[in-house]
Amino acid sequence: MPLFAGESRPPARHTRSLALCAFLCLVGPARAGDPVAEFKRAWAAAGADPVAQAEAVTALARGGTLPCARLLARLALRQDIAASVREAAERSLFVLPSPEVDVWAGDGVSGGEKDPSLRVLLCRLLAFRSARDPRVGLLLIPALEDRQERVRVAAVEGLSTVRDKDVIAALVRCLTKARGRLRADAHRALRRLTGVEIASPDDWGPWWEAQREVFRFRSVGEDDGAEEDEGPARTVTRLEPPGRSGRTIFGGVASERVVFVVDVSGSMETRCQDSEGGSRSRLDYVRAELDAVLDGLDEATRFDLVAFSTQVRAWRGKLVRASAANKRKARGWLRRALRPDGETNIYGALEAAFRHRDADTIYFLSDGTPTAGEVTVGEEILARVRQWNSGRGVRVHTIGFLAGAPGPLVLEDKGMSKRFLAALAKATGGTFRAYE
Repeated sequence: MPLFAGESRPPARHTRSLALCAFLCLVGPARAGDPVAEFKRAWAAAGADPVAQAEAVTALARGGTLPCARLLARLALRQDIAASVREAAERSLFVLPSPEVDVWAGDGVSGGEKDPSLRVLLCRLLAFRSARDPRVGLLLIPALEDRQERVRVAAVEGLSTVRDKDVIAALVRCLTKARGRLRADAHRALRRLTGVEIASPDDWGPWWEAQREVFRFRSVGEDDGAEEDEGPARTVTRLEPPGRSGRTIFGGVASERVVFVVDVSGSMETRCQDSEGGSRSRLDYVRAELDAVLDGLDEATRFDLVAFSTQVRAWRGKLVRASAANKRKARGWLRRALRPDGETNIYGALEAAFRHRDADTIYFLSDGTPTAGEVTVGEEILARVRQWNSGRGVRVHTIGFLAGAPGPLVLEDKGMSKRFLAALAKATGGTFRAYE
């Protein structure tokens, strides 16, 4: 299954020269005296050198015009250039001073741009620029009606910091129609803006009708209740028996398009003890918790499972409906496929998870750091994740399952594992939990 349209995996270095030529054709003929023409010449001279490409991007941004902004956006979404260049283009785009950029972005998220990945990027641009001028954030409201849920999700995230009554009204309307992750995100945004906790989506409308005229935003810096009950990062040192607390180590699963990724490397054979003295391997504990998660999935949810050690195995390779029959088959696969052995191919596991093009949430559980696969450097893996996630908004929730003490032949750096998993969650807007 291709990871990106028209390719089977992230493009190899030797294919980039052709992609660069194609890109130069797309930007049109060079004209002396304008920033786009200067960029075209600098880009051609850069070849496949990412440092020189980044310098060309920086020079393009100094042009500050709307054509420069459009070109920076296209660069920020390309998958066939180095992540550092793509990220430089995005940063440069977000800080362009021209008011024309705000107008273009507002029109784009209202349907003026046909590419949903570009509309997601423009939602993020408007959210970033609303910190300087909250009126810019109001341009996100029409995106709550977008055909693509990933655009609506990006709009909700951007509006969650825009303190305006029209924003609250728009989010209330969105919440009453939303499902899955979008509903959870809209609920969280309303809690953040209002400081009010209302459990039922249907009750937000009557509350806002009654409160709109008298409502006042709290002072900046006051506790806004923005975070989830468990916070963005949490370390748990008391391990409850599987299923005993009514809540699994995966937390609440709000998404209806989700991939569960589980480490089955040799270190997952480590024994751990729960609060009642029960002893089992890490993997046996995780398998029991996954059983409980599957039980709780609504039939409207679509899901897949990925297990990884040195090799990576997907249960279906696509999202399937959480029917009773599919849950039964998934449990059988968990019993057969989840056997602790091998090293920790985190890169390959994330690559497989992001191949699910319609997923909006990934739960990623591991007890280690990258030791196998095409990429084993944490920062490089994070750069690839940001690249794959460009224009998508997939949220990766990470779980560091580090309970128990491994044997003398297993080298385990719990601190390094937690730092990597926390960074992975932060890079995608997810949460991180560690169990020790």
